[in-house]
Amino acid sequence: MKSPTPLFLSFLVASFLLIPFAQGASLGGVGGKPANPDLDDGETDQWFVYNLAPGESVEDELLVDNSTDQTVIVKLYPADSTPSTDGGFALDQEVESRDDVGAWVTLSQTGLTLGPRESVVVPFTLSVPDDPSLDVGEHAGGILIQPVVENVDQGGIQLQLRTGVRIYVTLPGAVVEDMSFSEFSVDLSKPDFVGARVSITNEGNTSEDISLVLNAVPAWPWMGELLKSYPVEVERSLQVLRDSSLTSSFELPRPFFGVLNVSAEVSYDDGAETLSTETKRVWVFPAGEELKILVLTLFFLFTFTLFLIFRRR
Repeated sequence: MKSPTPLFLSFLVASFLLIPFAQGASLGGVGGKPANPDLDDGETDQWFVYNLAPGESVEDELLVDNSTDQTVIVKLYPADSTPSTDGGFALDQEVESRDDVGAWVTLSQTGLTLGPRESVVVPFTLSVPDDPSLDVGEHAGGILIQPVVENVDQGGIQLQLRTGVRIYVTLPGAVVEDMSFSEFSVDLSKPDFVGARVSITNEGNTSEDISLVLNAVPAWPWMGELLKSYPVEVERSLQVLRDSSLTSSFELPRPFFGVLNVSAEVSYDDGAETLSTETKRVWVFPAGEELKILVLTLFFLFTFTLFLIFRRR
């Protein structure tokens, strides 16, 4: 399995939205993590990571922790992974069908009441179906932890924000690593910044930890004296799920006027593989209020010049 990098700090969204997941972090004082991490593998203290063949199973335990001073009721359920809106890691809703890792997990209990500062270990079993048609490589999912509170004002039950712990299962077979750029564009429509958008597609059978670098430099060396904010290099560490695309947007300082060469580069496979986009040359002109000032200035100069010409006649 291509090991995920520590881009796992939980991104939080309301329960009706897809949420990105990462390490077993606390959400509103309630969180979870593997109860039996491998001390020689730093990843397993945040995620469940298994190498299993079809038909094999493993028993493990989830540690659910309440770090608040109040009693908390939580519900637990497994789910398949799915790309979030920008291509990052997310988990399906509880109501959605489970066809992959979410269907392989059986929890010993799906509801808990945790007292103040209490932690509870929840055993579970993960069983890979004995199905030779399963895709080799990485499969991902997770276990969600969702607090439930009584809503006295509305006389009902209100679900709060949810968090979860990722599960990565790698089935034996050839590892395929295949990345490509599916979009690279530069946007000059905004008056306050130069926008850039980069989309990367992972056509391999394992998630990829990537380093994405966006470069913007003056088109000619002498222009560097005019563009004090350039060159600009922005680097991001990201993870792209198998069979999915990830889109990353950038906002660069907008000069009053200038010509820029903008390009992007992505490295993966622990830096062994590198891809580069074409270099886009963009001409930046004044926009917004600056454009109005420029037009008014030119108009004033034009009319003043005409005034001088006719005055001499």
